[in-house]
Amino acid sequence: ASAIGTVHLRDGNRKARKLFGKSLLDPTGNSLAQAEWANPQLGGEMVTPQQIEHVPDSGEARSFHAYWEGDFDRLLSVCELWMTEEPFSSRPFAVGSMAAITVDNITLGLEYARRGLVLDPGPTTLRNQLAYALIASDQYLEAAKLLQALQKEPDDFSLGILRATTGMLAIRTGEIEGGIASYKASISLFKRLGNQAAVASA
Repeated sequence: ASAIGTVHLRDGNRKARKLFGKSLLDPTGNSLAQAEWANPQLGGEMVTPQQIEHVPDSGEARSFHAYWEGDFDRLLSVCELWMTEEPFSSRPFAVGSMAAITVDNITLGLEYARRGLVLDPGPTTLRNQLAYALIASDQYLEAAKLLQALQKEPDDFSLGILRATTGMLAIRTGEIEGGIASYKASISLFKRLGNQAAVASA
C-alpha cells in the first residue's frame, strides 16, 4: 500500500493519503519510513510517536521524524540505531553525516561520510558531504581532488550542491571572487530548478 501510495503521491493523486493510512494499520519499519518520508507532502502527521515506539526496526522512520521536527541532535542518535538495523546501507551514514555537519560536529560528519562511502562509493551527495567536512577541517587538497572528480558526473541538483561546496573551498583558500561566483552559479541553478529550500541554503 505504501509503495503504491508513493507512486500516486508522485503523480499528484489524492488516493495517496488513504493508501499510506492503510499501510500504517499494522506497519513494518519500512512502511513507517515511507510514510515519514511522505509526511510533508501529505499535509499532516501520518505517523504517531506511539507507532514508531511499537515497531522494532524503526530507525529510519525515527530519523525522518527527528528531521521533520528539526531535532538534529536526536537525529544523530537515531541514525546510530538505523546503522545497526541496516549495516550494509550507506543511507543512514549519509543522513548521519548531514546531521553531524548541521550541528557543527565536523569530526563525526567526516567519519560517517567515510564509513558510508566504504559501503557504497557512488552517491554524489555523500561524497559532497565528505568534501564539505574536509574543507571545514582544513584538509583542502583532498577536498579539491574529490570535487574535481565529482564535476564530471552529477545531475543538475547535484551540480548545484557541488558548486556551492566549490565556492566554500575557494573562499577558505583566499579566492574570494571565485567563491562568490560559484555560490551565485549554485543559486542560479537552484532557482531554475524551482528548489527554494536549496536557493536559501546556498
